[in-house]
Amino acid sequence: FTTNDSVTLVTEVNGKWFATRSKEFNHCIKVEKCEAIVLEGASLFKTDYETERIRARFMAVLTAIVLILAAFKITAVTIVSAFCIDFIFWKGSIINYFVKFWSQFRKSQEKALHAATHKVINAYEKLGFVPSSVEAKRYSKFSVDCENSKNSLGICTLIIMFAIGWVKGEFITPEMTVLVYGVALIVYAIIYKFGLYKYISYYSVKNPNKHELAMAVYALRGHIEFVSQAIINEEEALSEVQKEIVISK
Repeated sequence: FTTNDSVTLVTEVNGKWFATRSKEFNHCIKVEKCEAIVLEGASLFKTDYETERIRARFMAVLTAIVLILAAFKITAVTIVSAFCIDFIFWKGSIINYFVKFWSQFRKSQEKALHAATHKVINAYEKLGFVPSSVEAKRYSKFSVDCENSKNSLGICTLIIMFAIGWVKGEFITPEMTVLVYGVALIVYAIIYKFGLYKYISYYSVKNPNKHELAMAVYALRGHIEFVSQAIINEEEALSEVQKEIVISK
């Protein structure tokens, strides 16, 4: 999780959630060891952000309605079908995508820290050790494991179904409908197989600077040490907890 001034990593150990948060403190980077309480529908953010979250949800629903109305003359049925498929298979990722889009619309610092976290974790998974800021800079700012990337699966469905509706309505005869949907399915399979959908979450990342990469590096290094300690001696790890945080599942 990232905010405008922090990077938080969370891992479950023996049914308990251990978190490490790095944040700016007097122009330095402070790393906090936390115990996380994971609740359904809870929020990592302060209650001050609730109004902003409600506004983002409203804008997301409005965006979806505008898309359906805009496509009404071309492919209304396929657009509605895309939303139905999305709710069945991806748990409403299209709406979630737009919620995230509007909630992060002007948060450049949060986007940079988000990208920095992806770069550092991608480097760690490739190298097998916690990278330096310089090493992490060379790696991708996108991740298929990111929630924003997973929400992009619904957008892929939306784009493909929109294209099918337009092509079918303009050029394709009823006899070729099966072929069109077959090709679309193959295209979707390729997008899913190679994780290409992650690039549709471009709105949530921004190229980080050296300091932002350092925050992610410190967060990961501290988190690995904390989790390793929890695995070996849970009581000792819990005794070093500095605060308790609540996050959503």
